[in-house]
Amino acid sequence: MNQLRVAKLSEADFDQVVDAAGGRRYVQNASVQDSLNADYVLGGAFVELKLIEEEGLEKDCRRSKVARLFRTTQPDYPVVVLDPALLDVEGEHRYFNIMAGPIQTAVKKADKQLDSTARRASGSETRVLVVINNGYTALTHEEFKRVVLKSVRNDTSKIDAVVVGGVYYYSDQFDSYVLFPLEKCPIDISREFHSFAKLKEQWDVFSERVMTSLIRGDDPNRRLEKMPVVDIAFDIDSVKYVKPAPKIGTASKFWKQGRPRNNSAGITTCPPVARTFPDMDAENWRRFRETLPSSAFFLETYADWIRFRKEELGRDDEPRRPLVPIAVSYQGALKWCQELSHSLNETQLFAYAAHVFDEAARHLIEHSVDRASSTIIPSRYVWVETHEIGQDRAYDFSMIRLVQESPSRPEIVDLVQPERIFHEHALALAAAYALKYDADIVMYDRIRTYAWV
Repeated sequence: MNQLRVAKLSEADFDQVVDAAGGRRYVQNASVQDSLNADYVLGGAFVELKLIEEEGLEKDCRRSKVARLFRTTQPDYPVVVLDPALLDVEGEHRYFNIMAGPIQTAVKKADKQLDSTARRASGSETRVLVVINNGYTALTHEEFKRVVLKSVRNDTSKIDAVVVGGVYYYSDQFDSYVLFPLEKCPIDISREFHSFAKLKEQWDVFSERVMTSLIRGDDPNRRLEKMPVVDIAFDIDSVKYVKPAPKIGTASKFWKQGRPRNNSAGITTCPPVARTFPDMDAENWRRFRETLPSSAFFLETYADWIRFRKEELGRDDEPRRPLVPIAVSYQGALKWCQELSHSLNETQLFAYAAHVFDEAARHLIEHSVDRASSTIIPSRYVWVETHEIGQDRAYDFSMIRLVQESPSRPEIVDLVQPERIFHEHALALAAAYALKYDADIVMYDRIRTYAWV
């Protein structure tokens, strides 16, 4: 589906907004001036515009600092979500200090420009900084405003008022949302920015004009285009750090099963989730051994074979592909081979065990139960917990446990520690464990706190 093509805001765009609000450029050609100047004069105010283009989490040094900070909040997970709400007060303070870099630089420069301009004038003019988020997608509007105000209050003294705005574009390939917030934030309440109402009015006119042009497809300003806000993700020391894209609006009326998510994991079919071991009682062992006397698999005696079986299962050390004993019968294997026109041999015996496993696993997957909607909890089951992160299923991770309920407290055995496995893959792996440990049902939880839904 074609998405809207949203051009980035330019200084020329804001020139039009200021002009329509009754203002003008302070100096038509700033390059001929030796001193620092504000951008505009609007009413009784000097106005300096700063467009923040830099994506703060593109720099390795900032990524490393953020990673160290958030790793402590999710120490055992292979994917760490960068959500400031997970931090304590001190950690949140450190986080926004780290993220302030590009904004802080712009604010400090604006302070000098406004001061220089005001000192050459009457001194009665209000000094206004306008900061527009034009590319810092790692910060929501509220986070961006918080960092701007913190930088102004802590690092400057010559700014009387701040206007914080942005152009935020969100899309799910069908619905698109473009938001144009613009807010006034007083710093020195004795020096009011009286022309803000006019500026906001013309900003809204500008945004409506942009949206009308986008919908008609006749936007002439196809300069640098804004892409929809997406997850920001990076790897450090084999851990994935993700700043999920904000959820947009309400549930989609078009995507009935939820907004589409990418799958950069590259998995389009379920990978193998088990290795099967043909298991049998003494009578079936005897019949197989009589039919296949040259096979070394059956050993000399059933007791020897049982010891061998125990050793093989004891060596199982592949959590994502466990060794699963599958009960097979001589008659069942013979009938299956005959239907496929194969001779019964050791190779076909293992293929038959895999076939029995496949049918049983599919049944468990098809009858798996969402724990959140279930009113009955069985006494023994395999439990899958999947955390769905952002717009890409490759960021999802799951853990699998064997649960034995009891009147006092459930006995829980960890089978698979948190691994980067998305829901469908995790269900199949859980089915393998259910067959391995003789559990009759698979139950699951899908944690969608940070999912794109």
